[in-house]
Amino acid sequence: MPQTIIDPQRLTDAVADLVAIESINPALVPGGSGELKVARHVAEFLSYAGLEAEVVEAAPGRFNAVGVLRGRGGGRRLMLNGHLDTVGVDGMEGPFSARVEGGRLYGRGAQDMKGGVAAALVSRRSPRRARSMATSSSPPWPTKSTKARALARFFEAA
Repeated sequence: MPQTIIDPQRLTDAVADLVAIESINPALVPGGSGELKVARHVAEFLSYAGLEAEVVEAAPGRFNAVGVLRGRGGGRRLMLNGHLDTVGVDGMEGPFSARVEGGRLYGRGAQDMKGGVAAALVSRRSPRRARSMATSSSPPWPTKSTKARALARFFEAA
């Protein structure tokens, strides 16, 4: 079996941890709790992994987790980005249980996009050759999103 850079069990555990934290977007579902709890979890993970990490309130009640690994200067930068909010859970059974069946993990946000965020988080252990790295939890595409604009301002100031 080929050797992998990222430990599959560590990745599964990271996805399960994120899925277990309800982060329903309150702009989509009234009463959704938003991203604060999951952003705190991500910031703690990043801090433990050696990055400067913080939770930033990008808009009232809407939070980003941001982590920065300072480089030695003069090199390229790498930014890993994803969002932490999810849509609602109406009609789902056990949406935050992070159930594994047949090698697949099921739960609200597992594919969009907590699995991708988890991959970015656990990859921190691998890019030893990277000069600098940033991780965030806001959409990377051009958007009118208040959270994305706040993220851009954060990195411009760093």
